[in-house]
Amino acid sequence: ELLPTQEVVDAAAVSGSHILWLNPRLATQRLRALPTVRDAEVTLALPNRAMLRVVERTPVAQWQVGGGTYLVDEEGRVLGPAGRHTPPTVVREGRPGPLQPGDRVPAEAVGAAVALAELLPAQWQPVTGVFDYSADVGISIATRNGWRVRFGDNEALATKVATFLALAEEIERVGARAQLVDVRFPGRPYYR
Repeated sequence: ELLPTQEVVDAAAVSGSHILWLNPRLATQRLRALPTVRDAEVTLALPNRAMLRVVERTPVAQWQVGGGTYLVDEEGRVLGPAGRHTPPTVVREGRPGPLQPGDRVPAEAVGAAVALAELLPAQWQPVTGVFDYSADVGISIATRNGWRVRFGDNEALATKVATFLALAEEIERVGARAQLVDVRFPGRPYYR
């Protein structure tokens, strides 16, 4: 899906070589070194067959940074530019610069954004459909009513969401004006 067949064949470096001179362990290592490969195995069969088995990493989110959009897996590994395979969860980071396949973004932020996309009710999904990330705050969202809600990382996320929903209900019930709601620290939420 993500890796062209010719790139797999080229990385394994088995074409055109006599089977007795091939080292399947080294060919397997070369395939596993590709950023989009989770696992690989090369086996040889006489008289002249090399079988390449590749398991690709699965993109779970899109990561926007420096004007580019990249696919990332659950471990935060950058798989390449977003293209045909675009997961619905999008995380935007404000730092400059492009990313390269194999680079890493914070896995806890990827996990938090993917989980929040499922946990948050429709009325509290990010107004732009994009989760924001910064190193000092973690994951945050802008809501339709103008609030910025900080969730931080993926630790105790279900508790953070439940706390946020209860706090949002209370803010609306008393008619308070809020710009920022912070539930990063379970047991110590606040708003201003």
